[in-house]
Amino acid sequence: MVITVENAERIEPESIKTAMNSPYWKHEIKQAAQAELDVMNNYNVFARVILPKGRKPIQWVFKCKFENGVFAK
Repeated sequence: MVITVENAERIEPESIKTAMNSPYWKHEIKQAAQAELDVMNNYNVFARVILPKGRKPIQWVFKCKFENGVFAK
């Protein structure tokens, strides 16, 4: 399948588990997630704390990136 702007939403996973099992995402998901965490840690974007009762953790959002209408990553 060729990934286009029109069909990208159909293959964008809704969870890290789905991404790890997807043929489109599984090969680079670990490296991409670690790179994002490294950048956020370097800029002190957030602090890791014990989650208060009744609160939910933030979730990863996976989106296809296009440059000039061509799939980039």
